[in-house]
Amino acid sequence: MYKIIALAALFLLGMGSTGVQAQTKRAKASKVKEQRGHRELNAYEIGKLPGRVYVFGFSQQFGDTVAYITDINKVDSIMLQKKTGFLPFRYDFSEQLKEYIETAKGTKRQTACVFFSRNREKLVKKLEKMKKRYINMEHTVVVTLKEDEFKFIHPLDHNK
Repeated sequence: MYKIIALAALFLLGMGSTGVQAQTKRAKASKVKEQRGHRELNAYEIGKLPGRVYVFGFSQQFGDTVAYITDINKVDSIMLQKKTGFLPFRYDFSEQLKEYIETAKGTKRQTACVFFSRNREKLVKKLEKMKKRYINMEHTVVVTLKEDEFKFIHPLDHNK
């Protein structure tokens, strides 16, 4: 009989501590949500309004020693995807660069990609890192495409 009472007491003590732990976890989670709520979010950050995105591109033919890097371009009226933060029309932007280099420079089979950010300073750091990586390669020539030579155009702008 005493064993049953002792086990019941231990069981109740265990349940009580679990309840306390659950309450503290909930309190911590609500505190974190509250702290996040106090941070003022820019409407552009949360994806409610289309805004300005900075973009630069990189292209290279894998069998060639020439790599092309564009200057940072400003593209207006873009809304990043809500859940992922990805740039819509990424494929279209990289195709613009690929087609330009293949026609203007007379190359074939270019592989192009784009890098983007709402924060220009972060993108400048990424651009410098990319240039440094490819300039330090022994057999690679880096060609910078200035903004007056190549400029990204919003894929929905058919007039330009």
